[in-house]
Amino acid sequence: MLRPYYSIKWVLAPCSLNLTPRGLQASVRQHSIMGLYLMFLLAKGRIHDFHTEMEQMEDLENRYVKFPIELERDVIEGRFSKVWSAKKDAPNDQYLFFFESLLLTIRKDIGACLQSSYQSLSQEEAAKLLFFSSNDGDFLKFVEANVRIAMCSEKWLTEQQGWKLSGNSVLFPSTSSSKNVVNAQPMIDQTLLYAHELERII
Repeated sequence: MLRPYYSIKWVLAPCSLNLTPRGLQASVRQHSIMGLYLMFLLAKGRIHDFHTEMEQMEDLENRYVKFPIELERDVIEGRFSKVWSAKKDAPNDQYLFFFESLLLTIRKDIGACLQSSYQSLSQEEAAKLLFFSSNDGDFLKFVEANVRIAMCSEKWLTEQQGWKLSGNSVLFPSTSSSKNVVNAQPMIDQTLLYAHELERII
């Protein structure tokens, strides 16, 4: 992380035989670098690291830092339409580099929710929920690639298949799994025995 090079206030420099403090000016790109790093963490879905870095920053109102913070708030609160439109408000063009990764991360999260909630959706509905403009090539590529996304994500590690296209519908694989039946009776009996023994002691 580059923070030590941008946040250092002073260093000890040799002067004759003594060590004296020599002041360093803060880099003019300090906030830009920190803001870009926040964008990187957000785009990768590393929200915990995002908040850890944010808590160590001093000036959260600087426009370079404030932009990813507000963007993260929109993501967490599910205001994805604002995330989509925020691209035009980026502090500089370097921030735009992370938007494609951020949009893919959001779409993967939405896709995981769709897979948990529906058995199938029309292509038109699925495209709309995933913030694709229409049933275009990008949407079809996303659906076809979901088998690789599913296999690489820890959340869906047990899935053996991805989404499928059937006519004008998107079919989601079943996420239901056989439930392990636990015989609770021995635990209940043991608990009652402990309670009975405790009552005798008291």
